[in-house]
Amino acid sequence: MALARDAFSAEGVEIRFTSSPHPSETALRVMDGTVDVSWGGPMRVMETYHKLAGCDLVWFAAGKLLRIRSLTLTLDDPQPSYEYELDGGPPGALGGRFGGPVGFDGRFAVGGRMPYGPSAARGAWSADGASLVVEVQTLGNDDAMRVTHVFGDRTVEVSVEAAGGFRAKVQGRVED
Repeated sequence: MALARDAFSAEGVEIRFTSSPHPSETALRVMDGTVDVSWGGPMRVMETYHKLAGCDLVWFAAGKLLRIRSLTLTLDDPQPSYEYELDGGPPGALGGRFGGPVGFDGRFAVGGRMPYGPSAARGAWSADGASLVVEVQTLGNDDAMRVTHVFGDRTVEVSVEAAGGFRAKVQGRVED
C-alpha cells in the first residue's frame, strides 16, 4: 500500500525493490551489503550457514521449519509420484502444491513441478524396504535435494538434504 501511494519518497526515503537473480544469492546480497533486508523462508539462510563460515544471518521463524502442510507418496500406480503442499509464509515465500512423477530403476522421471519450475525425480528403496530416497531437482537449476523417508509402524521421518548444504528433519505420524 505504501508503495502504491509513494509514501516512502514523500517522506524522503528511497526504497528500491529488486528481485534476486537467483534465490540462492539472496542471503549473500544481505551479507555483502548490496541489499538491506530480504524476505523468505529459513532454507536460504540455513543453506548460507553451510556455505560460509562465520555466517551471522538470523531468520525469525513464523512457523514450522519446512512449512510442509502435507506430503503424499503414490507408489502403487503405474507411474509413481509425490506431492507436497507448503503453507504460506512470510511475504514472498512460495506456497502451494508441488510434485510430480518419480522414476525408479535409476532413471529420472521428468514432468514435475517445484517452486522454481519444472522438475525431475527418481527414487530408490533401501534393501530392507524400510526407507525410500527420492532425489529431485528443478531442471536447469542448482537446487538438487535428497529426501529420505524412513517408515516406522505409524510414523515417517523425512530428512531433507539440499545441494547447498541445508539439512532438516521432520517427523509425521499417522492419525487414528
